[in-house]
Amino acid sequence: MILFGLDTEKKPDRDPLWDKIFALTMEEAVKAQAEADRQTDKILAEGRALSVYEKSALNRLRLQVELRKEEAALAEQRRLRDQARQALEQPQPQPQPGSWEELKAFADTFPRREAGQQSHPVLAHLRQRLGASQATRPQVRARLVSTGRVEPVTKANFQALLTAAIQRPWGLLTQAYVNKLAEHVTVMKPTIDPRYRRALDESALWSKVLVFSGDKDDQGKPDKGENYRREFEKAWTSIVELVDGEVLDLVGLPDVRVYTAEAGIFGSRPAFYDERIKTIFFKSACVAAERIRHEFGHHIEDQGPVEIWFGLASMLNWLSEGRPLNPSEEGSTREPTYAINLDVGGYVGVTKLPYTASYYADAGTEVLSTSLEDDVLGNLADYIDWPADMRSQPARPAGRLGNCRCGPELAYLLLHALRPGEMRDAGFASPALL
Repeated sequence: MILFGLDTEKKPDRDPLWDKIFALTMEEAVKAQAEADRQTDKILAEGRALSVYEKSALNRLRLQVELRKEEAALAEQRRLRDQARQALEQPQPQPQPGSWEELKAFADTFPRREAGQQSHPVLAHLRQRLGASQATRPQVRARLVSTGRVEPVTKANFQALLTAAIQRPWGLLTQAYVNKLAEHVTVMKPTIDPRYRRALDESALWSKVLVFSGDKDDQGKPDKGENYRREFEKAWTSIVELVDGEVLDLVGLPDVRVYTAEAGIFGSRPAFYDERIKTIFFKSACVAAERIRHEFGHHIEDQGPVEIWFGLASMLNWLSEGRPLNPSEEGSTREPTYAINLDVGGYVGVTKLPYTASYYADAGTEVLSTSLEDDVLGNLADYIDWPADMRSQPARPAGRLGNCRCGPELAYLLLHALRPGEMRDAGFASPALL
């Protein structure tokens, strides 16, 4: 074998050969190795074995190729590291104030409020959601005033949404609107959208359930158990009676995971909804129709048009009248709560206080979820107080909820959240923001 003009069959002058090999660039070494391999194949085809020196030269070439490849990889790593360092040292362009990009930066640095502090304005939380939708949260959607369709909020139309939100007065339903709402509530009846009768028969929500044995079990088991099935069918039966088909079409069905063994993802919660992956998580011992409806309410709030969440959060903020947040209460809440005063006029607007007044980092609410859990919509005539002046009327005699009864604001938002088609047909103006 001839390498670099030197015959390697017999003992060559080693130093010049090794010097030539070690001086090769990666491209030259690869080319020399290919030539050596070609000569090797020819030698072996002639029936001659490689000499010790030829084998040594081949090994040196291969070693040089690997060495040069490693050096090239290290050089590329250094180049990328230097490039990244230079990029960090360069002043980063800041997003324009009020731009779509600025909303993402706003959400990334949005500070959490604790007990004793005032809650953030709901408009700030709306900006937080618009920014987070560019990264972790579901895309924000809003209903159009002109057509009633629900459209994504994008870089092209977010300013119109924010402007409408600034101009929207909450807690100021006119007496004429309240009277019309009260009349409508007395005649409304649970109805099932004809398109969902088949879905009801097929237990659509039950088909989304997987059962897991614990944190590390990544395969849901098909053997779910009839007890679970009954609860999911019972919940779905009431959901399709209470919720318009267009809302069910819009939000779709969440995935459901039931855990039969202790899983660290729950903490002290019996169940929770993850809006990022549209999935409800249950501890198996806590699967019940009421709780399924509760979590489905979170699904509607997070995946439905943003004006519903904005209205519910605004109602809680309005009822707290700017008071600092209350601390969480052991056994009742896990987060600070809006300081809604139960003693002022006996009117509170929402049920299940203080839990329903929970104030989360994204201002997500427990209002729609607890209302769906308790079937408030199916019993609005029993739940709602209709005072002429909600802040001055004395408390009614203790009813099914004692002094924790609901107000017209809640009826208004629940009906638009769950039955927007019925409200349009009855001539009620939508709380749409676009």
